[in-house]
Amino acid sequence: MNTFRALVLAIPLLVIPQQLCGWQQFIGDEPDGNDSRPVHLLRLFDEDSSAVRRYDDPHLPFSTRRTCGGCHDYARIAAGLHFNSTDSTAPGRPGEPWLLADDLTGTQVPLSWKGAPGSHDPRAFGLTPLPFLTRFGRHFPGGGIGENEGLQDRENFLRWQVSGALEINCLACHDASPGYDAAEFAAQTSRQNFRWAAAAASDFAEVTGAARDMPPNFDPYHSVPVDDARKRPPEIRYDWQRFTPDDKILFDIRRRVPDEKCAFCHSTAIAGTERWQQDQDVHLAAGLSCTDCHRNGIDHDMVRGFAGESESAERRSLTCAGCHLPGEHAGRFGAPQPEHAGLPPVHFEQLSCAACHSGPRPADRPSRVRTSRAHALGTRSAVKSDSLLPQIVAPVFLRAQDGRITPHKLIWPSYWAWQRGDSLQPLPPVQIRELAIFARRTDSTQALAGRLNNTVLLALLDTLQTQDSTATPVYLRNGRLYRSTAGRLFAEEHSAAAPYAWPVAHDVRPAAQALGARGCQECHSVSAPFFFSRVGPDDPQQAGVKMTAFMQIDHAKNKLLALIFAFRPVLKWTIAGISALLVGVLLVSSGRSIAGYVQMIREVRDE
Repeated sequence: MNTFRALVLAIPLLVIPQQLCGWQQFIGDEPDGNDSRPVHLLRLFDEDSSAVRRYDDPHLPFSTRRTCGGCHDYARIAAGLHFNSTDSTAPGRPGEPWLLADDLTGTQVPLSWKGAPGSHDPRAFGLTPLPFLTRFGRHFPGGGIGENEGLQDRENFLRWQVSGALEINCLACHDASPGYDAAEFAAQTSRQNFRWAAAAASDFAEVTGAARDMPPNFDPYHSVPVDDARKRPPEIRYDWQRFTPDDKILFDIRRRVPDEKCAFCHSTAIAGTERWQQDQDVHLAAGLSCTDCHRNGIDHDMVRGFAGESESAERRSLTCAGCHLPGEHAGRFGAPQPEHAGLPPVHFEQLSCAACHSGPRPADRPSRVRTSRAHALGTRSAVKSDSLLPQIVAPVFLRAQDGRITPHKLIWPSYWAWQRGDSLQPLPPVQIRELAIFARRTDSTQALAGRLNNTVLLALLDTLQTQDSTATPVYLRNGRLYRSTAGRLFAEEHSAAAPYAWPVAHDVRPAAQALGARGCQECHSVSAPFFFSRVGPDDPQQAGVKMTAFMQIDHAKNKLLALIFAFRPVLKWTIAGISALLVGVLLVSSGRSIAGYVQMIREVRDE
């Protein structure tokens, strides 16, 4: 009887019964309402659903799909916001792209598996799922192209058997142990140790070797010596002192993801400033956490919090307006309700909240910024120089999907391509790196890193032309398309070189530091950066354009309005003086009228 009861109690811990019995929720996805943190003392399972035990040989890395998926609906989680990277129907406004950058060839191009307007399919640059994850797995949460889509990549089918699937790394967000090392996860993905990466990042396992160096017939189950002694096969060593006698490990799992976990992938550094010079987002400074606003259930359908994201009342309540403006959820988390005294309604019709409250303050030119995903921040190969590619600037004020002016980060794509008629076929940087190195070295004025000068650019175009007579080699940069014509460099404006931009939401500044808090002149003076800063690529040959062009508003009218605002103080004093004079005249006239009336009454009495 006790054995039967034990079996019945153990059934919910299995993954298979949900499919057999049609249960709607796993045991870990059905909370009982208690807000305390569950203890996660777990047995580890590898990708074959075999328990990981200390006396196994060889040891295999644990699988999050099999370990975490024993209690949680892994398939449902895999459809969530961070893991649906190939779902072109996923709703929402454009987000930060993956940026392919190569200083030698002068390449910086936005990539997106979702087909976002203005971005490119990674495969057009030779980045099928395996090489894509080798390069960008450092900030990739797993799932999506790391599993099903990736394993269908026939070109790299054998390599996938060596590297294994890059499963959803649940620990990246939910493991609050101080020993969890996200930089180690990045290092492991660069070695194509996909099946080992999550375990290596934990604080109870160590992984050596590289699947990238192994032959296509390498078998992790039966590791054999490799001919080259300098190449080591991937191997894992667990710290068995951390395990219980029955081979269980205690995880410090938290549902409320710590802020530093979000920051690893979502940090922004402003060029020329150190971290201590940048203020923290006002919400974090007030004690809120990222997940207070960016919430999700077991489906991991994260609330992004922008206006128009959803018709759901609960999701709308987690926007700026939902907390700060009058309504059912006004004052949520103690949010103050702004007065916006004297602010004409047109501002709320034309501007998003972020336009005044978020991101770097506008300057004469937008600031250059570095982001975690674009510059590998937080990893051991982070781009710390502000001059290296990719070059992102912010804030640039564009109209968002809802038609309101919103601050954006912006990048000018630059890449090589073959032109056939009106079509362009991008050239992966790896195909022209050697040519670029040779061209740079033959020009004494051109360093091996940095923006390509026109001499090197022309030499590369002429060299490429000898390789294919059926197409024209071109280079797109700073909004222009360059080609070689009769030995001379020719440039023209081209839509394929148009900038790519994505909205800025953070860091949010307090009301006292919002645009306009210091007066109307902050935005409406003749030199106000908000309207009249110059936006353009980092190219001395191009002056750029005024911000009004990006806002899609009339520059001349706003300049005239700014001139009017320049005389506004004088106009105010003039109106005040005229009003005072009129009041004085009215008082004098009233006084005389009253005196005359009194005199008339006296005369009547005397009669």
